[in-house]
Amino acid sequence: MITFASMSQKQPTLSPKEVITAIEEYRKFAQTYFEVDLSDMESIKSGNKAIKKMSKIAQRLRLPQHTDKFAELLQESSYHTNVWASRHLLEHMDPDENAVFQAVRVIERYITEQGPKANAESIWLQHWKLQYHYEASNPSQNP
Repeated sequence: MITFASMSQKQPTLSPKEVITAIEEYRKFAQTYFEVDLSDMESIKSGNKAIKKMSKIAQRLRLPQHTDKFAELLQESSYHTNVWASRHLLEHMDPDENAVFQAVRVIERYITEQGPKANAESIWLQHWKLQYHYEASNPSQNP
């Protein structure tokens, strides 16, 4: 089992409505980043702000009772939402083994599909695997 950074006990539990609102905002920021125009500095700044806001949302949803709802984003490929959600799930949350496996697979598929355009994700994932001594095994296939 992978143990992630300790969870803050002082973080308040969000209501179901607050969780849904936060996830909707996360989707919106993923779209903002996806639509960045690399020839426009203002668009780039907007995209960078969107990434920071997605990270903050993931941190707000890091309590165990919110992780499963956040992990549903791993199924959303539009605007590469699943790639960002995978990264933030692994960075900020303490997901179960199945969610870890799914998140790693999402990022690995993205790297394979995007090739050299995904160098940053490839480097990030390699570092993450080393940091957490991750070895792939499908938890749904374990007895």
